[in-house]
Amino acid sequence: MKKEDIIRKQLSLGILRINLIGNSMLPTFQPGDSVYVTAIRDEVKVNDIVLFYDKEVMILHRVLQVVGDYVITQGDHNTYLDRPVKIKKLLGIVCEQNGETRVIQKVCEQEKK
Repeated sequence: MKKEDIIRKQLSLGILRINLIGNSMLPTFQPGDSVYVTAIRDEVKVNDIVLFYDKEVMILHRVLQVVGDYVITQGDHNTYLDRPVKIKKLLGIVCEQNGETRVIQKVCEQEKK
């Protein structure tokens, strides 16, 4: 089973906690921060922070544009855009950081109960 399939399965059961190691989302997220990710159940919007795989690397970046079936993302600290990602390839969306609500989806609140 591929890593992304394992994550999709976990997200189908609820919320996934991820500890961050990179600096591409500074200053929003620091290395070592914990974020909570839930499956995407609503329309993806600009400023959502989404989780996806690119070349076997898990990436958590902000949505800058939604263009048809694709999103354009970028790390807050990066000076370049990521390659377009098909919306159906997105694994999840950030709903909390270190216990503090950041990007809110009602489903995240419901699943934590």
